[in-house]
Amino acid sequence: MTYMEQFPTAEAYVLHQITRNRGSQNCISKAGLIRLAEENHVLVSDLWSKSEITAFLMDTIGVEQLAAACSHMGVSSYPFQQKFGITGNDVKQFAKRGLLKITGKERFSVHGEPHYAPLYSVMQFYLLTPETVQEWLEDLRNVG
Repeated sequence: MTYMEQFPTAEAYVLHQITRNRGSQNCISKAGLIRLAEENHVLVSDLWSKSEITAFLMDTIGVEQLAAACSHMGVSSYPFQQKFGITGNDVKQFAKRGLLKITGKERFSVHGEPHYAPLYSVMQFYLLTPETVQEWLEDLRNVG
């Protein structure tokens, strides 16, 4: 089972990303969730857990808006490659042509040096169909 197969829906993935403990790379703090709720005129309690606030916000403002409010929220290139049978270069070309939305970047280290990789839209990952991706591939081949 691939990592992304553990999350059958965008909601499951976003909940996981928000509630997992990643220190400074956490996509949004509990205080940030409460601010987001206030900005959207949604009443939440600071006594609620981060998970409860996240689930409630998904129900009230929607997973897409919640994901957009998070820094470091997205899907790396590799899950797109696995799901759609494409290459990393295909993913880059789709983003370059504006077909895939870049939503952030992920920091990783190589030999102790920091590097950054783009993160792509969670919603696109879950909503794209293999047929659409194949059409994009055909368009890439016809242009290139």
